Formats: sequence, C-alpha cells, structure tokens
Amino acid sequence: MTDEEKSAIASELALVIEKYIQAGQMADPHDRSKYLAPKVFYFGRALTRQQAERQINSLYRRWPTRKYGPLEEPEIFAVPKKRDVYKVTGTYEYDLTNLGEHLSGKSRITCVLQHSPGGTQIIGLDEKLISDTTKYSRD
Repeated sequence: MTDEEKSAIASELALVIEKYIQAGQMADPHDRSKYLAPKVFYFGRALTRQQAERQINSLYRRWPTRKYGPLEEPEIFAVPKKRDVYKVTGTYEYDLTNLGEHLSGKSRITCVLQHSPGGTQIIGLDEKLISDTTKYSRD
C-alpha cells in the first residue's frame, strides 16, 4: 500500500468519526447509528445496531440539546493481523443541556472501524469523559 493510499484511508477513517460525532447534534438517533456496523461492540457490550440506537436515543432524552466540537488529535492505528481494521482515538468537546442542567467538557473517543470498498463502519466504540475538563451545573 502506498503512502497516498494510507493517507486517504486515514482521512476517511477520521471523517467517519467526525460525522458520527456531529450527527449527535441531530434529533434522530438514526443519524448517528447509521455509522455503526450491523453488529457492534458498543460501550463494552456486543449489540446490534438497533440496540445501540436505543441507547443513543436514551442519551438524547436525557440531554435533548447537544453540541459537539470537532475531532481533535486523531490517532489511527492498523490492527495487527486484522486486514482493513483500524483503531482511531481522539478527543472532542461536548456541551449538553436539559431543563436547567448543563454538562460540558471533553471526551476521549475510541473507535474500531472496518474499512472496505463498500464503505467504512464502526465495529467498536467506547468513550470516557475527561474528568478534569468536566463541568456540571444546575440552574
């Protein structure tokens, strides 16, 4: 694989994660779940896309107003002995609001993606809030 091909794949992987993050601002959880594979390891559990979408919807009910910043400092690794599978990590800012409650800070996202000519899908996803950036307030 040429350096140009590697660079193109890296750009596509980061773009998929960026689109997944930004889709979190939309009202329909399907806007986000469409980036997930039919079977996904989602926050430590093996789920179907539909099950993950229900969890996304639960987050949306808890925090109906959501704003996310761009993916920062993405690091991309090819997974050894797994053809076309990559791990991408990075951080992004979040700002969530619900009736007098406000939660903001940064989150570290870790995704495993399957890249194929037919497209790129997230096959594993986990996130951790970065505690020293997290701010919660109640009006």
